[in-house]
Amino acid sequence: MDRKTIINKTFAAGMLMLAVIMVLATGCGKNAKSLYTPTSSGLPYELLVVATDDVWNSEGGEAVREVLKSDIPGLPQSEASFHVMRVIPENYDNVMKLLRNIVVVKVSDDYREAKMKYAENQYSIPQLILTIQAPDVMSLKEFVLEKQDFILNFFNSAELSRQAEELRKNHSDTIAKWTAEKFNYDICVPYDLQNFKKGENFLWSSSENPIGPLNFMTYSYPYTSQDVFTLDGFVAKRDSVLKVNMPGAFPDSYMTTDARAVFAKEVEINGSYVLEVRGLWKMKGDMMGGPFISHSRVDTLNNRVVTTEVFVYAPEKMKRRYIKKLESSLQTFSFLNNVVEADVKADEAGTK
Repeated sequence: MDRKTIINKTFAAGMLMLAVIMVLATGCGKNAKSLYTPTSSGLPYELLVVATDDVWNSEGGEAVREVLKSDIPGLPQSEASFHVMRVIPENYDNVMKLLRNIVVVKVSDDYREAKMKYAENQYSIPQLILTIQAPDVMSLKEFVLEKQDFILNFFNSAELSRQAEELRKNHSDTIAKWTAEKFNYDICVPYDLQNFKKGENFLWSSSENPIGPLNFMTYSYPYTSQDVFTLDGFVAKRDSVLKVNMPGAFPDSYMTTDARAVFAKEVEINGSYVLEVRGLWKMKGDMMGGPFISHSRVDTLNNRVVTTEVFVYAPEKMKRRYIKKLESSLQTFSFLNNVVEADVKADEAGTK
């Protein structure tokens, strides 16, 4: 893959996040933080929609619900991206305005076309308010479905960033120390992870012994081919590592990847290229399984691939709160030195 193609793919991968940052920056001057701005209310991934009954019960309102309640990718069961509540404009009072995530839907023939506008920390901190305006409900429907990826990423990125900030304040110092010493990177994972297993170029930590809802895993291996940055190459390498390091409770039992339920995409995190893989893991020879998210990067300073991975084991439980908390920890990753040089060399190596 030539360097021009690599640069174009990196540019495309970062455009959506850049757009989010730009629109938030646009609103900062108008909605600057006040000394007296209260702390926002609500739980992570809760979202309030303000809409009239007529709009909410229309095809446009149905499209809003369809987008906000769309399934989180990579989970074994259907779970909505957000827990959605709705109030009519008359009940959108000072208490409601303190919620952390708000979508205000306005339909009126006063508007010439459908559009969005944004506000950050307008009534509370942290807070995002997205206002969608449309001249009629059919225009609302078309606009929301067209912008669904942006709308979901707008709020999802904010929630991941908020949880990542909390992890930076309170995280496992033990894991941070080990990843720094062994893998040359810093990461903030939940303090709940208190059980550890080390292997050769491998570390696994769990919130319970032998395995709990929250799990973090990292490993590295020599970078010899860009094939490991394809889905098939990733699965083959992952399974080979887990067969050695993650045996099950029964003979010939070990963790593996459900190859029928994984997908990969290229993302940009903190300015560097990452192969992100989501899907399901399972225990060969056992009935265990659950969702995972994996990030792989090139560490060219040491000529190796470094993989950070989180996974959940929570049978008969909803898994959104677990996987989202863990996913936010992946956003805190940073190499300890010369990351810019490493990124440039990774581009030249054609790892994308």
